[in-house]
Amino acid sequence: SIFGEVLDIDTKPLPYATVALLNPTDSTIEHFCITNPHGKFEISKIPSKEYLLQIAFMGYETLSRKINLPAPDGGNLGTLLLKPLSIEIGAVQVTADRVPLLIKKDTVEYNAAAFKTKPDAVAEDLLKKLPGVEVDRSGNIKAMGENVNRVLVDGKEFFSNDPKVATKNLPAESINKVQVYDKKTDEAELLGIDDSEYNKTINFVLKDDMKSAVFGDVKAGGGVEDFYQGNAKVYRFTDKHQFAMLGMMNNINKPGFSFQDYIDFNGGIQSMMSGGGGRITIEGDNSLPVDFGQTITGKLASGAGGINYSYEFAKNNRFNISYMGNGSSKDDLSSSNSRNFTETGMFEQNSTQNADGNNANHLFNVGWRNKASAKQHFMLNGIVTLMGSKSKSNSFTESLSNGEFVNSLTDYSNGSSNQLNTSANGSWMRKGFGSWKMLKVSGNFKYSQNLKKSDWRTISQLSGNPIPLEDFQFSNNENKLHQYSSTITGLRSIGEGLFLEPSVGGGTVFEKLDREQGHSLPAQVEIDSLSPLMDRTYQWIKPTLMLKKYSKKSKINLGFEFEYGKQMAELNNALSVNRDVSVILPQFSWDYEYKTSRRFSVYYATNNSMPTALQMLPIISANNPFAIYLGNSNLKPEYRHSLNLQWFLFDQFSFTSVFANLNGSYTKDKINQSISIANNLSQQVKLINVPDDYSASASISFSTPIKFLGIKVSVDLKERWNQGLSYVNGIENLNTNLTHKVGLKFENRKKEKWDVEVGGTVSFTDARYSIQEQLNRKYNNYVAFGEVRYNPNQRWHFRLTADITSYNSQSFNDAITVPLLGAEINYHFLANNRGMLSLEAYDLLNKNTGVTRVSEYNYIRETNSNMIGRYFMLTFKYKLNKFGGERNSGIYIDKGR
Repeated sequence: SIFGEVLDIDTKPLPYATVALLNPTDSTIEHFCITNPHGKFEISKIPSKEYLLQIAFMGYETLSRKINLPAPDGGNLGTLLLKPLSIEIGAVQVTADRVPLLIKKDTVEYNAAAFKTKPDAVAEDLLKKLPGVEVDRSGNIKAMGENVNRVLVDGKEFFSNDPKVATKNLPAESINKVQVYDKKTDEAELLGIDDSEYNKTINFVLKDDMKSAVFGDVKAGGGVEDFYQGNAKVYRFTDKHQFAMLGMMNNINKPGFSFQDYIDFNGGIQSMMSGGGGRITIEGDNSLPVDFGQTITGKLASGAGGINYSYEFAKNNRFNISYMGNGSSKDDLSSSNSRNFTETGMFEQNSTQNADGNNANHLFNVGWRNKASAKQHFMLNGIVTLMGSKSKSNSFTESLSNGEFVNSLTDYSNGSSNQLNTSANGSWMRKGFGSWKMLKVSGNFKYSQNLKKSDWRTISQLSGNPIPLEDFQFSNNENKLHQYSSTITGLRSIGEGLFLEPSVGGGTVFEKLDREQGHSLPAQVEIDSLSPLMDRTYQWIKPTLMLKKYSKKSKINLGFEFEYGKQMAELNNALSVNRDVSVILPQFSWDYEYKTSRRFSVYYATNNSMPTALQMLPIISANNPFAIYLGNSNLKPEYRHSLNLQWFLFDQFSFTSVFANLNGSYTKDKINQSISIANNLSQQVKLINVPDDYSASASISFSTPIKFLGIKVSVDLKERWNQGLSYVNGIENLNTNLTHKVGLKFENRKKEKWDVEVGGTVSFTDARYSIQEQLNRKYNNYVAFGEVRYNPNQRWHFRLTADITSYNSQSFNDAITVPLLGAEINYHFLANNRGMLSLEAYDLLNKNTGVTRVSEYNYIRETNSNMIGRYFMLTFKYKLNKFGGERNSGIYIDKGR
């Protein structure tokens, strides 16, 4: 052990100074700590050998000297003095110091060269080495205990708002420094006012030689049973230009890059990923969780690519344009069992489905941000997406009551979809004069058009009727949406740290739904009663008044928004809805940072959600004779209250983090379902407003190193409760779901040769149905995982993975255990390790399967889907260049400045 204190030449303590023990051979970090508020430090459990001791503090000269451990005097280094850094005009001092970590006011800066990574590492591998930064198995990032929502490269956006695009593709060897900070809003940056709204941001600062070169890599591989994969990455960065090109294709269920922009592809590839372990849902924040490592059901062959270019005319005046596209084909086999509850009992439905399809999606994005002026900012963004898909499926569903056959349906269907989405938004913001601090004008535009065509053949069979009923039908659905809105906002100072923010906004939403449905044989004949034309218009105006109180530790916002709107709907050119809407929408937030990296926050908001044209359409959708759906033109808007409490703690000395989160919501006039079930078990589902819907959730995430064991432990506790009301045959059914989830993970702290991670999660679900309390169900799932990486030297790298998921039989037919084992060997060769051979084995036991269990409305359901199964893949990867390590050698393509 070593310990001591760090002071300046006036003997004042220097808190948050970095004390590091480096390898004297290559200056990579081996042990380190941060001085406490009194300038004291201690590093324990240090192997005996020679180290390079380095102490650094922003604005002071770095202290460096060699020490041998065990040190005399029990490791007491005494008082260590740092001298202020003097800068002489006309002189430039160059040092070889490799300070691993510096705290610069609100920014933590890591020197990438001080953290050893393997030759083919990407930015994500580097982040895993950094103290205070965590990366989970899906690639989600936490820094200083908070989720990272934005990643920049040299201070510029990289492709999209999804951090994983940069972290999973940018070579680690191209990075000079990693900066972690809280990025403020544009308003806060313009006015210099801390409004407590920020995004935890990581900025990768590239090496200078990378700014005069084209770099990247190409990879291709093949395996048994015709499996293949390949990708290519090319980058070019200068002070003014940023160019990146990514491409990939494979048939091993890796759908592409983790673009958050997949949300703009709605109706695209994600429509092929439902069910099984890879079930995808759209969250309330409009993100699409297509995480790397997530299970994808079926057999998927896909390709994706993208080009990103940005040009900086002047500092803070930047233009960017990007294109992203993907295409895929998929074959999916699935079977499901559901148990449906009525007021008199229960009935079962068993189904099988074979579906295949293909799609192609394109996204174009253009943006301009001009913040060059100290008085005004301008921003303009535009997105265009084009999507097309085709699908074919056949399915068989059988309904049973008390084990006796009631009905069955065989369905053969074909479908296609073509969709165009465009959107644009812009804002102009100007610094004010006198008491008026700011004026902001913003506007939004959106247009979308979707045409879906389908035709199907159904064969239905009823108990007691030996003659099946065969039906041939078609359906063409065209949906158009126009949306315009604009807002003008001012900010006025009315006292010390006290502001009044008035604003007024207005907009129009226009939807058109045109459906043609009828018999398809012997010729297409439209059925008027099934072929409606629905128009919906909603016009609104929203005046808002916000009171803001800001101080160094506390930020309070209190406001009221008044929404007045008029909704009109026409069915077949006849007015069916003419409704005025007027609601008051209060909001409140309080952010209190009572100590550095210790914060408590309260957020309360309300919102008004109007029903869509499809929800209001009172015409049945008769694709399935045993499942009829129809909307309701009398639906009222949902009014939702949301409350969120957060407590956050991050200890920079021990790197312990705690994040506690409590959410609650209440929705008045929730749009839900009324289900009518006939004696032959056919169902009609109609949308209605129910009086109330409640939900609540709580979570605690805790992470801390256990130094004497050399490990880090993470604990996650989550509780989720929801109580929703629906109707079954006119009788109220209160569906209550309570889920408990506990996660535990251990990993080693020192990862130079061994990187070990083991853990597991346990979840319990309690589903209750008031309509049949004796049919309440409880079930649980267990997941255990482990990953071992071994890097004996710069040539060889080994990786083993194990995931075991267990679904118990309680409330379902059988218990299911899915063991998934994988292994990978990498060998680096050629000059400067520019070549790499990889042998990968996936699902060694060939036991993979996709399982989904859900509880909703009046049923529980289990779905099993086919998976890709076992494969072996041999891959070759070649780098266009090699920097670093032997870091200044190698070949690169010099393009000049």
